[in-house]
Amino acid sequence: MRLTRFVILHLVTVVLFVVEVMGRNAGDIALWAGIATGADEIIVPEEGFKFEEIVASIKRGYEEGKEAQYHCSCRRCYVSG
Repeated sequence: MRLTRFVILHLVTVVLFVVEVMGRNAGDIALWAGIATGADEIIVPEEGFKFEEIVASIKRGYEEGKEAQYHCSCRRCYVSG
């Protein structure tokens, strides 16, 4: 009975991981950590980011049926424009 509940819960649960790594002024640690772990999105200060693009990426992953998404960011990344 409990295993059935776990399986049903697992099928309807979507997990989002947002990991912040070191690198206040340079995003090389975030870049390499994201590449090494297969991150869906890597946010570095050199490029900046738009919050709407990140939300769209998360929604797109949900629509594609991804059960887990991983986003990697370095410290103090600010929204651009």
